[in-house]
Amino acid sequence: MSSSALSTAVAVNTLRIVQRETGADHQALIDGGLNWLANNANDDGGWGDTVKSLSNISTTTLCWAVFEEGDKFRDVVKRADAWLRQAAGGTDPDKLAPAIIRRYGKDRTFSIPILTHCALAGKVGWERVLQLPFELAAFPQSLFTA
Repeated sequence: MSSSALSTAVAVNTLRIVQRETGADHQALIDGGLNWLANNANDDGGWGDTVKSLSNISTTTLCWAVFEEGDKFRDVVKRADAWLRQAAGGTDPDKLAPAIIRRYGKDRTFSIPILTHCALAGKVGWERVLQLPFELAAFPQSLFTA
């Protein structure tokens, strides 16, 4: 796995989905990713984009979402929960989803993938995932520059 908490969390979530949908055994890779995330959490309980980055709500949410209930990572989840309580008001979808959306404002190109990741991990419902304005993809990028 990469030395990026963000990419490791996305990889773990993806491998879980592939394993669930195809029956392919990726458990060793999933466990490796979870162990890496657990061992590379910041002292404050969150994660940053890289091992040298400060914790942020986006990467902490992505990482928190891939941990399931259980004894092995109970302390990691507890610390991430505490970090998210401080940053977002809690891990309840009613608190977490609006906090992610607020973080990026009108720019949905970050908030939507983060919330999609959380929905795929079963942490928020699909009703929390806003729609991207796909019709804008038809316009030339030059129209979006100042």
